[in-house]
Amino acid sequence: GPLTFWVLDGVGGHTESIKSKQGLTMLHYASAGVSWDRTAELGLYYLNARSRDKRSMQDIEDGEMGVLGLDLRLHTPVAKVYAAYSSINADKVLYLAPALEVMHSYGRLLMDNYLGTEQGSEKGTGSLKNYAFQVDFSVADSYRGFTGSASSPLPWNGDLVASAFGVMTKVESSQVSADPLENKDGVTKWKWGFDGGWRATEWAGVFLRYDRVIPDVDDSASSFRVISPRVALFTHFLSQEQIYFQYSSYSYKDRVRLRPGQVANEEFPDEKVFKIQAEISY
Repeated sequence: GPLTFWVLDGVGGHTESIKSKQGLTMLHYASAGVSWDRTAELGLYYLNARSRDKRSMQDIEDGEMGVLGLDLRLHTPVAKVYAAYSSINADKVLYLAPALEVMHSYGRLLMDNYLGTEQGSEKGTGSLKNYAFQVDFSVADSYRGFTGSASSPLPWNGDLVASAFGVMTKVESSQVSADPLENKDGVTKWKWGFDGGWRATEWAGVFLRYDRVIPDVDDSASSFRVISPRVALFTHFLSQEQIYFQYSSYSYKDRVRLRPGQVANEEFPDEKVFKIQAEISY
């Protein structure tokens, strides 16, 4: 029938790194979901990274991070829609080895990026609530969906594509301060943007991306914008490969700074960035 169910359960781990104050960390992960005719898909997720490697003669304590999440995917002739929610509970994640990455952060980076300093956040203790969405549009996919054709209506089998996306994070932390740069509790972070362009042929395209990043919605002076044009080349030797050349221009508000010690002898982030990146997808 059109309904498909799946269940996945597994374990993993990461060895300790005593000099980095990271204990042996074990990971348990599980997911389940249902798909209807490959048009609508709902998934549920559970992950738990835990270290019980406290040592009497070392500065390592027990730590734990738990993640609960769900996501929804819709595939229609008009657009592809993705929405997700996750809840992250952190308990002294400073001491976790990098067995689990969430919100672009491992254990210590989750503390640095969201919860605060080692002392202020009680060694990386707190919680995050994350909400995300993405909507993708494609002229070629819509044409194929409505007509049943296998080709694109555009010359050279090209395509016009556009995406809109956003991520919101609500943080709870014990690091409380009247200074917006120091306060981490009750902070709402918000990022949104769009990406679009013209894939002129099956092997080349030009695109433009815009990002609006607001680390604290109550402190607009800490926000910034990024505009990134790029040229992409595509191949299909093994799966779906691409290499792209991208230039990014950052526009910062008055209070944007690097974290103390993040980059030696630097206080401000870069404003102009050029990147060459290769990707493979299956």
